[in-house]
Amino acid sequence: MAKIVTERIKFQFGNAKFDLQTDTPTLIIWGASGIGKTFLWKALKEQNEKGVPGFEKFICVSHKTDTRDTLQEKIESNSEKVFVIDDAWRFEIEDMEEKESWERFKQALEESENQFIFLGSNLMPGEGSRLEQKGDTITSEIYRNENNGGELTIC
Repeated sequence: MAKIVTERIKFQFGNAKFDLQTDTPTLIIWGASGIGKTFLWKALKEQNEKGVPGFEKFICVSHKTDTRDTLQEKIESNSEKVFVIDDAWRFEIEDMEEKESWERFKQALEESENQFIFLGSNLMPGEGSRLEQKGDTITSEIYRNENNGGELTIC
């Protein structure tokens, strides 16, 4: 079952400051185009690739470099990592012939001992976080849909 690997991601990258908090092992971060979702992904990926202490736990995935099958392989071969998936909606099922593959993928997510952060502007959260810029800091606030289809409230 997915689990929390980190509750807070706080760092500076160039002139941008990130301060993101979560209390859930699967988090959706959404927001308008240009707000910084892909920039966050690139910053985490670069910190990981440079070997910056504390960033070794991040695995940054994109539809540009991974398919749903390669993502599934990475999920199944890692544990206690934070998968940050940019443009996550692009990994969705595209036709009914892929339904069996999609079911295996969902099962891999459920059985994984990793944490997941899904980034995208086309994601509508039942539970998620909206990325917002406040001054020179990009922050997120946790939102929860308390009644499955009702109004989103800030916790």
